[in-house]
Amino acid sequence: MKIVISTHKGVIYNDEIEYFVIKNDEGEFAILKDHTPVISVISSGYVKIVREANIDYYYILINGLLEFSNNNATILAQEAINGETYEAAKKELERVRTERIEIIKRSNTDYTKLEHELRKNIKASKAGRL
Repeated sequence: MKIVISTHKGVIYNDEIEYFVIKNDEGEFAILKDHTPVISVISSGYVKIVREANIDYYYILINGLLEFSNNNATILAQEAINGETYEAAKKELERVRTERIEIIKRSNTDYTKLEHELRKNIKASKAGRL
């Protein structure tokens, strides 16, 4: 069977697999070949992909949707971070989140400085006065 995992950045995993396990808010369940069609929401959870009796990757998923039918699984997620173990994927997720928070903080600070400078320049130019 085939699985495709995508985010807004594009396809991050696309391959033939033996089976996969999904963990979502309701619990954990496995999807094997010829499984009944399924649609499931994944607010926060993970997918464990198994190929040739070896666990390939864990993907931590945030705000995702799983659709499975005709031995094709499609997972669309807002965020999908992978690792060789669940702990490694979780650590990578924390690193990415921390990095994004720092970028946002710097960006907000830059906008504040620019806005202050703009107001100062408008005042100095006496714009809007007759």
